[in-house]
Amino acid sequence: MLMGVEDFTPGIAHPMEMKEDEVLLWQKYFLEHDLEPAFCQMDEPVYDPEKLSENRYEKKWIWASDLEDKKEFGIRCYWTDPHYANSVKLEIKDFEVELVPEGEMEYFPQISDVWVTIRRIRPLTWNRRTNHVIAYLDENSKEL
Repeated sequence: MLMGVEDFTPGIAHPMEMKEDEVLLWQKYFLEHDLEPAFCQMDEPVYDPEKLSENRYEKKWIWASDLEDKKEFGIRCYWTDPHYANSVKLEIKDFEVELVPEGEMEYFPQISDVWVTIRRIRPLTWNRRTNHVIAYLDENSKEL
């Protein structure tokens, strides 16, 4: 065994658990050495959950298909009736979510044709994954 490592537990660095100057140093290191980080979190914004507005996406929209296959984020987007916009449902682990599908029971042949608005979203806990969900939604939502 190497000296001094018996109490060491390896982990993955995340900006939520680092000082801002440490994050900047890591970003600079990757850039200067032309390295691609194995995980994208070093460039991900860190949010203060106390400053997140529950209606931050009320005037934005996102393609339902961008939410459909995001199980790794704890996101589940599905249809209760597979061809009508108003039947799109959204569940996000550790969030209360109120979704407003657009359209008045319009027929849509596939989920890629539907965009939705999140009327209200509230984190029930705060951790790396919930921070990542907000970053993902911020990146993929568009102004109405």
